[in-house]
Amino acid sequence: MSTNFGDALQRLRQAKGCSQAELAAHLGLSTGYISDIERSRRGALEDSSLEKAAEFLDVSKEDLHVEAALTREYVHVPVTRHTNRRLIALLLRLRGAEVVDAAIIKAMKILRLTGQA
Repeated sequence: MSTNFGDALQRLRQAKGCSQAELAAHLGLSTGYISDIERSRRGALEDSSLEKAAEFLDVSKEDLHVEAALTREYVHVPVTRHTNRRLIALLLRLRGAEVVDAAIIKAMKILRLTGQA
């Protein structure tokens, strides 16, 4: 995973074979705005645009939120009953927690207790 959202966005966009203009049009943004993000002149996309971008680029919303979180230095990842072990492990790592099966199991139990999993 990239530590720069702009690099990740550019990599995903190019893998899809689309231009900055095509992505910008889908998101309702300017081509310059997308260019600035890819050149690290702007931060990560806002959450609503992240969801649209994930759909357009054929990647999971969770993965794109994690890429954004790494750039923003905070974590906002929608947690659902479909949240998987890999994502929970990554979230724990971002928080500086030791990632072991027991920590993942505990996180999944907490999510179940709060009705989010």
